[in-house]
Amino acid sequence: MRIAFVSDVDPYDRAAFSGSNYQILQIILATGATVEVVGPVMDRFLLNVMRLSSIPYRLAGHGIAWPKHPFLLRNCAKKVDEAVRRIKPDVIFSPGSNAIAYTNFLKPTIFWSDAPFGAMMDYYPWPQFQKLVPESRRYGIEADTRAMRYSAAAIFRSNWARDIALEIHHADPARVHVVPLPGNLFRRWTLSEVQQAIPGRLKSPWKIFFSGVDWQRKGGDRAVAILNELVKLGQPCEFYVAGVTPPDRSLALAQFPIHLVGRLSLNDPVKREFLAKLLQESTFLLVPSTAEALGLVYCEALGAGVPSLGTATGGVPDAIIDGKTGFLIDPNELPIVTAKRMLAAGQPGLYTEMAEAGWRQWVSRFAMKAVLGQLTHILEKADASGHAS
Repeated sequence: MRIAFVSDVDPYDRAAFSGSNYQILQIILATGATVEVVGPVMDRFLLNVMRLSSIPYRLAGHGIAWPKHPFLLRNCAKKVDEAVRRIKPDVIFSPGSNAIAYTNFLKPTIFWSDAPFGAMMDYYPWPQFQKLVPESRRYGIEADTRAMRYSAAAIFRSNWARDIALEIHHADPARVHVVPLPGNLFRRWTLSEVQQAIPGRLKSPWKIFFSGVDWQRKGGDRAVAILNELVKLGQPCEFYVAGVTPPDRSLALAQFPIHLVGRLSLNDPVKREFLAKLLQESTFLLVPSTAEALGLVYCEALGAGVPSLGTATGGVPDAIIDGKTGFLIDPNELPIVTAKRMLAAGQPGLYTEMAEAGWRQWVSRFAMKAVLGQLTHILEKADASGHAS
């Protein structure tokens, strides 16, 4: 099978879109298909022009979904169609809907996205999703609806995203699939490695890991409040923060040591291994996001056998099974309630059960082998008939 892999950003950049485009490219390559990469097809100059043109609206309190403007996406589509005519692939594959939304779908087309526009608008606290002017809202809905209408298959990373694709974009259920991603670290831990790490994780002080580039959206202040309560309950903690520097006011509120890891490039294998080691040694992953399509760090924690705590929002329930592989935090749950659940889960027997259950969940749903099997089936169906089932 010959695949044209078309991407709006550089798919070799592990840092772009939290590394999801790079991951998807590696999975496509692992199918054994002949792959020709086309991209980035998004014109950075035009993207910046669109972003700058939205400033007057933003100053007036309105939002503009500039990445979804037809002018920008049609420019991407022109490049994709030209490449497809040159490459003559069996299948077109895109790690997202932007690059293919306005193409002519010259070959069976598949895209793999974290969530459709209908799920993100009014949900993610970014200016391209909040308080959108009617025209911009329409552009976003139309682009993703068109992508789903004419693609052989649309793949999303969570059931939450799939459900909204059906409800808001009226996608064909037979052509909408849920396939998660393994994570950015590309590090596979064995069950034996997980079991050997557990005694060290349960020694005091506990190491609590937080990862994300947006302190507010990822729930950084709430995480501090939860750990303050955990310390009051008598459990010493150390907080390891990767990807972002918390504001001074948040640091001042913490009643425990905070270690600032900073934002490390995923393109650097040494730094990736450092993050993997830090995660694997952590007692818990604590990322209580206010909005989340499905953070890759939850998937990585499963693979490391590290119980996670995340807010029960968006696609997070696809990664965390409440009480079995971690805990889902109700948005209205008091920090003391969460802290007590963490303290109870720190008993060796229960903790070991949760760590092992998380690892098994990763192997069965998130590992490369599991994902590759699902994707190969979708690709073969698209190649054979132009539609996936």
